[in-house]
Amino acid sequence: MPQPRKIKRNLPEAQARLIAQQLKILRKKRGITQAQLAEKVGLTQNAIASYETGRINLVDVTLFDLVETLNASADELLGMKTKKVATQNMSLRLIKRMNAIDALPETKKKHVLKVLDDTLKANTRA
Repeated sequence: MPQPRKIKRNLPEAQARLIAQQLKILRKKRGITQAQLAEKVGLTQNAIASYETGRINLVDVTLFDLVETLNASADELLGMKTKKVATQNMSLRLIKRMNAIDALPETKKKHVLKVLDDTLKANTRA
């Protein structure tokens, strides 16, 4: 099977800067470090830092990996339009706690969620 041709195109500088800024913003919103993101997408922390500062531009495969890992849209990462995500207005502290709950074993997760649901129900009745 023939390999696809790689077409080298340089992004306009302003667009490259915007993508670098968006990557950093999305990573921080998701509450993960450069090292954690790098590990998840199979890169080095130095590569992520280089992408975030605009020293190097993202290539298509890396873009897809980052979009999937950050649970974002390519448009959001590219700064074309903002994807409305429920976590947009959440504090970083709350997002980290939600991620920690999600990582719990299923039985413990159900227990924590039941306590949260009961607390929320009690609060709406008051």
